[in-house]
Amino acid sequence: DTGTVVGDIDLDGDENVVLENGDKITGDVRTGGNVDVTDSEIGGDVDSGSGVGSDDNVELKDGGVIGGDVNSSDDIELEDGSEIDGDVTTYGDGDVEIKNGSIINGNVDAASDIQFDEHSEVYGDVRTDGSLDMGDSTDGATIYGTVIVEEDVDLDDDSRIVGDLLSRDSVDIEDSVIEGRVLAEGYIDIESDAVVQGDVISEGSVDDEGTVEGTVEENVSDIDDHW
Repeated sequence: DTGTVVGDIDLDGDENVVLENGDKITGDVRTGGNVDVTDSEIGGDVDSGSGVGSDDNVELKDGGVIGGDVNSSDDIELEDGSEIDGDVTTYGDGDVEIKNGSIINGNVDAASDIQFDEHSEVYGDVRTDGSLDMGDSTDGATIYGTVIVEEDVDLDDDSRIVGDLLSRDSVDIEDSVIEGRVLAEGYIDIESDAVVQGDVISEGSVDDEGTVEGTVEENVSDIDDHW
């Protein structure tokens, strides 16, 4: 049966919070355990693991919704058209996976890798200490904000970044569009079916077989002078 909790859930231990089949919590959820939201809704913020290094995931499936910010000491995963209205933050080695038409309306700050799949979207800025994978099977995934990535970036399969992209490593762009600038400390590879509407600037080499509407600068001394 569908259940509703009016107010917050605050658990001091490592208890899991599981919602399914239309369950609803109107307020915030804080726990040291996992949070699973399947075809259900949490109206407020979610804090899983409290950022202290425990392995506690937040998973949304089958159109699950979280109305506020989400913080997790491990992975955050959205599937099947799920949605987070606030900001998303992971600690430790927490990844963020956004799959199957899911949406994050706020910013994403990931301690590790970010992976997109099948029409998924982020409407805020994205920053990660790991890599950004918008490669095979993304099928039109979009980031509408600015993107800062500490490791490598892979864009393919009609991916799109509306803002600027900065990578502290290399950037590979194939069958995708970046409407802003692309800056990288490593090489930048723009395949023939890719488009960059802004400038392309690299401390390494630039292979621009694709379309670059702005200027191309390679072997610059310090990428941060251009950011």
